Amino acid sequence: MKITFAGGLGVAAMALASSMAHAGEGKSFGTVSGNIDFASEYVFRGLPSSGNSAAVSGGLDWNYNSVYAGTWMSNVGNDTSGNEVDLYAGITAGDFDFGAIAYLYPASPTMREDKILELYAGYNKGMLSGYVYYGVNSAGRADDDYIYLDANLTAPVSDTIDLSLHMGYTIFHGKTYDFGNPDYMDDMFDAGVKISHASGLWVGVTSIFESNTVRGYKRPRVNIGYSMTFDDIYDIVLNL
Repeated sequence: MKITFAGGLGVAAMALASSMAHAGEGKSFGTVSGNIDFASEYVFRGLPSSGNSAAVSGGLDWNYNSVYAGTWMSNVGNDTSGNEVDLYAGITAGDFDFGAIAYLYPASPTMREDKILELYAGYNKGMLSGYVYYGVNSAGRADDDYIYLDANLTAPVSDTIDLSLHMGYTIFHGKTYDFGNPDYMDDMFDAGVKISHASGLWVGVTSIFESNTVRGYKRPRVNIGYSMTFDDIYDIVLNL
């Protein structure tokens, strides 16, 4: 998922901003941004999601005033092998953020019919952000709704290095929702730290706590990666 931590946390970086102006009238139809991320593993809310193998992800975002929409895709593993495709849209009002995310797994043998929908509300102020997500699986299983609480702090360590701290807590109402992973079905707390360099390099550590059923995932997981924007790729091509 694009709004995740340590490969990735967050409302991910959108650094390419190419204005789409209406010819002859100077009317702006918003900005488009894109990014690509290479990671040693795709970690979603503390859980490994790429089968203990490397992950390549990318996103495309559109923004117009306070309205935004986008898509994000990554390879995934385990029981959700194939690709994850996320679609999202929202609106900002001052420091507040409201929106919805759809998680799709079109190539998964176990989750092809599952279409996970999350509604979220968030608050961003300076280095701090906090979000509440309410999720439900459209397959219609009555106990598949959940709540995820997310808090983040990002602060500059130097001119080129940022430090991000993350805490999250998942509350499964029926304790049967597993995201395609039978071990992922108990209320749990996840936390992580991430260091990012201006060059695009980053390293993150995440771990899960207070869960009786998430077997084998409690150990801290180290993840490293490299993030690029479409502007970065454009500059590389020009310099070839």
